[in-house]
Parts: sequence; structure tokens; C-alpha cells
Amino acid sequence: MNKNGFSVLVLVIIIGASALIMTKGAAWFSLRGLDMSLDSDQGSKAKYVAEACINDALLRLQADNNFSTSSQSININDCECTYSVISDTFDRIINSSGACENFNIDLKTTANIQNGLTISKWEYN
Repeated sequence: MNKNGFSVLVLVIIIGASALIMTKGAAWFSLRGLDMSLDSDQGSKAKYVAEACINDALLRLQADNNFSTSSQSININDCECTYSVISDTFDRIINSSGACENFNIDLKTTANIQNGLTISKWEYN
């Protein structure tokens, strides 16, 4: 075997290995991005479900200012939320938790019923 042929063979192997490593890295980053996108989607669903429970509690409070519950659950597709409503003079404190797959979002809202129903606080925990 001549030296030029051997050098070309080694060069082809090195270039091929480099291309394979770069392709593997690009595929890994692509799959990681897809995984992060799915995580973001499930997190958004958990947030929307927690907000749906808050909205349900607000509708019940609008119909009855004395509405109070220690635990109420709502199932929406493959997600679930639970909420409680605590009375504190003119304030109603609503604690909601939305769960979708492995994602949980907690939301705390305070509504005042003194002059109609007004939301005074809306915070994600």
C-alpha cells in the first residue's frame, strides 16, 4: 500500500467520524428542542386548567357571595384542577392547583365582594 493511499484513507475516516459526530449532535439538539416544546405545552395546559378553576369559583361567587368550599375538583380532558374558597370578611381567597401530566401550577386569587365582585390579587405560586 502506498503512503498517499493510506493518508487519504485516514483523512476519509477522520472526516466521516467528524460528520457522524456532528449529525448525532444535531439530532440530539433537535430531539431536546422537541422535548422542551412538549414540556412547555403541558405546562401551559396546567396553567389554563388552574385558571379554569379560578373562573369556576368566581362564577359561583358571583351567583352566591357566601359560596365557600374546602375542595372542588374539575377534570378537563387529561388534566385536573382542584380549588378551595376561603371566606375572610369581604375577601374570598381562592387557591387553585392545576395538574397536567407531570406539571403542577398553583394559583392564588383574592376577590372582594363588598361592592360587587372585584379581583384584588392574582398570583402564581
